[in-house]
Amino acid sequence: MNHQFVSVTGCFFVCLIADLCRVENGLSSIIVDIAESVGNEMDQPTNPRDLPIIGDPYDQIELTLVYPNDKIYFDLVGKRLELNEPLDRDKDDISSIVFQLVCSVRSTGERRSIPIIVRISDINDNAPKFSSPSYEVSVSESAPVGTTVFRGIHALDVDSGVNGLVEYFIVDSDEEKPQENGYGVFSINLPHQGAVTLNRTLDYEKSQKYYVTIVASDRAFDPRYRKSSTATLTVQVIDADDQPPNFQLPCKKHDGFCVDPTYEASVTRGVLSGVLDVRPERILAVDKDTLRSTIHYSFVTGSPPSFVDYFHIDSQTGVVRQIRPVDNDEEVRFDIILKATEVTPDKRSATAKLIITVHAVDSHPPIIQASALVGYVEENSPVGTVVLAFHDHLPIHFSVTDPDLTPNDPRPSYHYELTTTGFKVNEEGILVVSEEHLDRDPPHPAELKFQMIAREIGFGQASSSPLVMTVRLLDKNDNPPVLHKVGPVTIPGGDGKRPIIQIEAEDNDEGINAQIRYSLHHISNNGKDKFVINETTGLLEAVGKLNSGEQYSLTVQATDGGGRSTQEILEVNLVNGPNLKSPSFPQLVYDVAVSEGASIGSEVITLEAKDPEGKPVIYEIVGGNELKHFIIGKNNGILTVNGQLDREDLARYSLTVKGEDEGGLSTVTTVNIRVMDINDRNPEWVNLPFDFSVKEGSAGQIIGRIEAKDADELENGEIRYETP
Repeated sequence: MNHQFVSVTGCFFVCLIADLCRVENGLSSIIVDIAESVGNEMDQPTNPRDLPIIGDPYDQIELTLVYPNDKIYFDLVGKRLELNEPLDRDKDDISSIVFQLVCSVRSTGERRSIPIIVRISDINDNAPKFSSPSYEVSVSESAPVGTTVFRGIHALDVDSGVNGLVEYFIVDSDEEKPQENGYGVFSINLPHQGAVTLNRTLDYEKSQKYYVTIVASDRAFDPRYRKSSTATLTVQVIDADDQPPNFQLPCKKHDGFCVDPTYEASVTRGVLSGVLDVRPERILAVDKDTLRSTIHYSFVTGSPPSFVDYFHIDSQTGVVRQIRPVDNDEEVRFDIILKATEVTPDKRSATAKLIITVHAVDSHPPIIQASALVGYVEENSPVGTVVLAFHDHLPIHFSVTDPDLTPNDPRPSYHYELTTTGFKVNEEGILVVSEEHLDRDPPHPAELKFQMIAREIGFGQASSSPLVMTVRLLDKNDNPPVLHKVGPVTIPGGDGKRPIIQIEAEDNDEGINAQIRYSLHHISNNGKDKFVINETTGLLEAVGKLNSGEQYSLTVQATDGGGRSTQEILEVNLVNGPNLKSPSFPQLVYDVAVSEGASIGSEVITLEAKDPEGKPVIYEIVGGNELKHFIIGKNNGILTVNGQLDREDLARYSLTVKGEDEGGLSTVTTVNIRVMDINDRNPEWVNLPFDFSVKEGSAGQIIGRIEAKDADELENGEIRYETP
């Protein structure tokens, strides 16, 4: 074995044989410390690192570990203890390990047994564990603030020391409904005890249950390494008798209670009605607490005081009964205050108002009257627009009379029932629009007829005879013209004015709003001057030269008398039409002159033939050009000089020029060309040489005639003779 494991406390000098196998500090036992394992950790050292035994374990002494049972925690390497399995102080419930170290002196065989005590130090590797993941307790809503509501919170941390100390606190939670979150409602004032106390007043009617999230945390020295766990305390709130009765009827409420609850009923003068039909619901009050205490009903006061002579309320059911007819004209209404009282020691109560109206005997139906029977309004008027009478242009007002009513009787309210949804009568009794988008344009009618009645609200609900009304809808320029859809138009190419298509549009308005004007806007392919449209009839015509193969996009607009307009795009395609006529030249014969000195390429004349179908014309010289002295542009008709002209050789040309369209139809014209002279020839003597004789001494006599000729013409061909 390599001696590198020899302890630093080994002998570097010859130890006395008597000291071998003794503990270095003279004690009879050895105490070492080791930290428990983290997970499967086994390499944590002991303290001290080497056992303090005198002697070299490789040369002088021999060491052996003896355990009291079969559980072997350490192996011995030299003087060092090495774990052979993870050490869990908490799981194995061990704080120390005791075993024997047997030391034998190799030279003498002497043996000693030394107790080894290994103290296991705790690490904070366990979180506190609640005795239950959830707790539950019930608390009365009347419990005062500061009451301890629960003491059963307990969590155990198996770590030791501060790592095993537990404290408790309440935290906020976003997992519960706000009204059921116990954070702030309850508190733990002594963290180490975990007693839960009431922090705010409870209200069963607002919340019947709270969830309190409680955290148990250990007290590890370093807060970063503290461990915790949570549990939930459910607090059931028990209802207490703290709420007064509440009347059960549709009403404006505050905190669940009706504000100024009011009941209504009606009786007929001179008639004993018995049990009253109370509106909007029968009189009923219930205990707002879950105790549902019995309710007692009674009248408290009323106006006029004589109400007690006519009406009685059942104390148990709240049913109101008429016990005597109202037979005078002065008493037309009773305002009574009634009370609902809980049959409990506290006798909590609530009050409501009962209004009883006295109606006259209904012998005649109400009569509805209108300020006008015929009215008008613009179509598409907004809701609430007033309908005006045709005869005076004032709002149409309705009124209702009833022959049964005496001067002292209260005037009943009426509502108006119409057989149309387009109109209604507002609170001021005026006819107004009640529906958006009333349209007079076809297929809708321009005049609406309907019936209406006035019906009494509440008692009796008598109705009037029907009244027939007529409302005329005035036109509003709410419709733009609608252009009829037209697909792409195909026409033959050509020239001159000719019709293409009739553009048509419709407008559902009337009068000037339905009068339509047609116009052209953007035209593609530089076609602005090639098309026109009749403003009134919509007839689209071509007025310029249009060639086959061309395409045009025309934006056609229809505008009504009110200024509303619609546009559509019309595609016009040009194609080859039937080739019925040949091209033609404006003249049958052209007479032109050209100088014989004209250079090649000089323009003589431009010929132009017209094709009735607008097709292009191809030009060609077909006669009189055998010498190829001239050439004509195939596509443009320009006739030019193609060779050197010589008037003296050829003074005139007569060319036949053909113009032919794409379909093979052609025409011809004649071009007569006169070659103009230039002084390009010298005079030439005739009959050379000249031979004359003369007698000596003759003077003034003609001795002979000489002659020269010049091929040029006019002044260029005149010859003057002179001697040098």
